Amino acid sequence: MTSSVRDLGPLWAHSAFVFEGGNGKMLNLVTAAKGVPLQILNRFSIEKKLEHLVSQGHNSEKVIKFHECLHSNNPLKNCRTIGSGINMLGKEKVSRTFNKTKVQAYVAAIGAVPEVVSEYSRMIMKSRMYHSEAYTRAGKTDNTVVKISAGDDISEFVKIQKFVIITVNNDLRCYMLCRELLAPVQAVPANCMPKHIKERCLVPIEHSILIPVEKIKCICAFVEIGTIQYVCEIPNFYEKD
Repeated sequence: MTSSVRDLGPLWAHSAFVFEGGNGKMLNLVTAAKGVPLQILNRFSIEKKLEHLVSQGHNSEKVIKFHECLHSNNPLKNCRTIGSGINMLGKEKVSRTFNKTKVQAYVAAIGAVPEVVSEYSRMIMKSRMYHSEAYTRAGKTDNTVVKISAGDDISEFVKIQKFVIITVNNDLRCYMLCRELLAPVQAVPANCMPKHIKERCLVPIEHSILIPVEKIKCICAFVEIGTIQYVCEIPNFYEKD
């Protein structure tokens, strides 16, 4: 330690991030226990050769797209992309018949009943995962509630039942079929609760509504204690405890 400080100066003045980053890249080049040096050499050489060939120009659009896919940081696989930054996850469910509740929601939102609708249980938008009630895998937290930029006639909190893809004016649009969370008539006084926790009452499923996913402002946690329901706005998305 003393010799390092003597040679390189104070520890706080020397950054080893570049060295550590290089070690991380090298580690990603190894996938087996045998022949580690050869694995690193082969894959490093192939990567540099590929960069050289692409930089020469005169490449087809297909080759350029393939090169971009190889160097993409997007880990999503088997997802359906809608527009910019919206990715649908899970198995697609195609519906052509709708019950009275869905018919009312579609007519109120887009003015007609679509011929066919694609339904999904999960969505990623702007790098944030959103779940619906249709997602059956158990989780520690019910995060099917979101805060939306609502108008005068819609509550600011809704609980997502499912995500739907509809063709509107020859354009694919993503909506969420959801239920509003209204403030109860006799709620706990606001000064008795933290600002980010609000008592709410979930409307019956017969009053479902359709809202564009672009109206989502942030994800929330839904907590039900006995017959009382609460919506918790997440204070920040950095601390996990």
